[in-house]
Amino acid sequence: MENTNNNILEIKNLHTYFYTDSGVIKSVDGVDIELREGTTLGIVGESGSGKSVTALSVMGLLMGTTGKVAEGEILFEGRDLTKLDDEERRKMRGEKISMIFQEPMTSLNPVMKIGDQITECILMHNNISKQEAWDKAVEMLKLTGVPRVERMMKEYPFQLSGGQRQALTLLMATLQRPKLLLLDEHTAALDPKTAKKVLDLTAEIVEEQKLTTLMITHNMKDAIQLGNRLIMMNEGQVILDISGEEKKNLTVEDLLEKFEEISGEEFANDKALLSK
Repeated sequence: MENTNNNILEIKNLHTYFYTDSGVIKSVDGVDIELREGTTLGIVGESGSGKSVTALSVMGLLMGTTGKVAEGEILFEGRDLTKLDDEERRKMRGEKISMIFQEPMTSLNPVMKIGDQITECILMHNNISKQEAWDKAVEMLKLTGVPRVERMMKEYPFQLSGGQRQALTLLMATLQRPKLLLLDEHTAALDPKTAKKVLDLTAEIVEEQKLTTLMITHNMKDAIQLGNRLIMMNEGQVILDISGEEKKNLTVEDLLEKFEEISGEEFANDKALLSK
């Protein structure tokens, strides 16, 4: 199916359920999302609202769990991702769609040196020598602003700080300029100062590469400041969709007020975290 508009991603009536001994958990329950090429969409919501499961559904990373897409379509460049086989999904991930998780060690090999991991990633997609790939890796790592790059190339992931590991993960995820970048709470495990540095680096790379980005976060302030549009989820459904002038003038307090007005409940996550 050919994509006839400029939407990179179209999620239509998505239902992702988890089947447990206690019954069915409807983590995503009828979600519709459109994401235009070159834009950034922030998704916020309480823990358990379905925002991360939405991203995992896009990536096809529900295997190994009791979850499955029970209904709906996930169209990427007009192609329904729910219809792909395992090999097609594997090719799609990394080449066209990349995802960064809260814990960077999810994406890094703990027993492989940093330089070897980056050069291997470069060599997978470029017909160049190993030395050329190594030089390119050093050059690109320097662009992230991390210190002592030459030494870091010979170190293992456990020897780096959390912020350095996440910067490295961000670099590797965007090496091939993916069509779609998914960020799943990628600064949540970092202290506020480090989180800001990683977020600034993210914004810089997204702008430089004109990436289409789906950012999942608890931090409402970040979601308001970054990107073109903001969605709020609650109990597996989209309850707010804000863009344009309304988003420009939005505050964290406005969002909390809207959430409580629609849901009839107080936002469960720590409000101090939401605006740090």
